[in-house]
Amino acid sequence: MDSDKGHSTEPFSPQHAPPRYQSVCVPVEGLHVGEEVRRKHIRRRRFWHFTACAALLLLFWRPIVYNVARFVSKLTTKHWDPDDLCQLPLRPQPMPRLSDCESVLDWTTDPGRDDGWFRAHTTLRLPVDAEELFFLSRGNFAHGVFVVDHSGDSSDDAVAIVGIEYARSAEGVLGNTTVCYLHPSEGQHGLGIFTPLWPSDGLKNRLEFSITLRLPTPASNEVLAINKLKTHLPLFVHHLPDLSRTAIFKYLSLTSTNSPLTVEAISADSATLTTVNGVIEGTFTTNHSLELITSNAPIKAEVHLINTDERNGTRLRMSTKNGGIKASVALNPDDLETPGGAFSVDARTYNAPIDLVFTDAPANSLLNASAVSSNSPVRVAAHPAFEGTFELHSSWFTPPSVVHNGPVEDPLGRGRKRNVLVNTVRRGAVRGQVGWEPQHRDAKNGHIGLETSNSPATLVL
Repeated sequence: MDSDKGHSTEPFSPQHAPPRYQSVCVPVEGLHVGEEVRRKHIRRRRFWHFTACAALLLLFWRPIVYNVARFVSKLTTKHWDPDDLCQLPLRPQPMPRLSDCESVLDWTTDPGRDDGWFRAHTTLRLPVDAEELFFLSRGNFAHGVFVVDHSGDSSDDAVAIVGIEYARSAEGVLGNTTVCYLHPSEGQHGLGIFTPLWPSDGLKNRLEFSITLRLPTPASNEVLAINKLKTHLPLFVHHLPDLSRTAIFKYLSLTSTNSPLTVEAISADSATLTTVNGVIEGTFTTNHSLELITSNAPIKAEVHLINTDERNGTRLRMSTKNGGIKASVALNPDDLETPGGAFSVDARTYNAPIDLVFTDAPANSLLNASAVSSNSPVRVAAHPAFEGTFELHSSWFTPPSVVHNGPVEDPLGRGRKRNVLVNTVRRGAVRGQVGWEPQHRDAKNGHIGLETSNSPATLVL
């Protein structure tokens, strides 16, 4: 029928409801490749983050550790009291006491002045050939000056001249002060100053002492030999004139606090100078060992090291904190024509520069030297006679450097050539070797080490 033309004659088919909305996973070729690339980018980014963190840690590790240690030290260390002798940085040793006084010295009053100060003096004779001469101060009220001179007579005794100045307000302290001759054992002779251990309430109650040790004058062309001279004089300035040609000390020990130690020139088999918050300065000649130790102050020294026995080297040690070290060192300066000699030099400080120069050295000598600081430059200038290895360390952004200035003269006068090899281990570390070619059969292989942080380390060859 016509009316049915527009209708399908196919059997009736049931109509299904459309599917619910949901995500459909359609495989796309190459998708897994993009995922792998993304993972590689993530791994690469993590690697560079780790590398950057490691580099920053290496860069700032030493300053961080140093500052943390310094902070912890301040928290755990008792505040330093200049009047507390128990806090002095001294080697533990038995010290004479007031009960060891052999005799109390009598004072001679000086004519009065109109400045409100009173003065007196006394003297004490000491055998210059004693096993040990010593000067000691204990208590909280003594300070002053210790001086050595060579204007005495030709007797066998040294003379200690002691002066005292005090204000009227210190008369109570003076009444409880003892100055005496000490003879604790056979061969030991000394002067002791014992003031009260009360807490000091200012300079007005302090007693100002001056001690002059007057050595006898040696006969013509002779040198006065002093076995041992020791001081333990906190808050005393020390000054020694030029005694290098007229006296030699077998052992010299000068100890103070908050005061400088100055030496124009001395000769000693062994010497130790120790102070706190005071500069150490002078010219020293030693054939065994020299120690210069302070803190919060610089060291300025001209040192002559003498050595004739290579089995027992001559040693120099300089140590301070927050103070620079500037030193010139001559090795066997009076006998440069004789090859050989063994020497050890160590210079250490923190937060301050080191400038160490070796001015003289014989050929075929052995030198082991080190210079260590932090946050400041370190510079060492070696003598051309030095042969051996060297190693320099600093931060990567202030790399160490080795400077060798052209040809230098052969210390043996044989026209040999100097060979310098420098190897940069990494940025911030340099190693190398220097020597004369052809090498002499008696040549020694020494070592020079420099170390600092956040500043350059420079070795001049």
